Amino acid sequence: DDMPGLRDYFNKNIVPMKDNLQMNAIKLNGIENLKVREIKGLITAKILRAQEMNIPISIEIPDEVSSINLNMIDLSRSIGIILDNAIEASTEIDDPIIRVAFIESENSVTFIVMNKCADDIPRIHELFQE
Repeated sequence: DDMPGLRDYFNKNIVPMKDNLQMNAIKLNGIENLKVREIKGLITAKILRAQEMNIPISIEIPDEVSSINLNMIDLSRSIGIILDNAIEASTEIDDPIIRVAFIESENSVTFIVMNKCADDIPRIHELFQE
């Protein structure tokens, strides 16, 4: 029955979160097009984690993605690891940004993650050289 306390909590904690989410909503182009619940939930959790760490993140899903023909547990683990790596790398630089896209084509869905990283990270092709 503490209405003044509840009102104070709401104004201090909930209202600012709403404003922050509205400010970042522009960066979520097409998240509603991702219809795979498990992956959408994971992506949303990673977006919130990046935002809590003040890492700009943008999502592009231009067309509806209603299914992905892979084991959801394996796919979720893979996407989670990739996004965690991007978030971790972003904490080590001054001007971070993460870009995520799901591109549906005729028989496949392409998942893309781009992020900035420290200058001393070797290029991918160098990792596979002996």
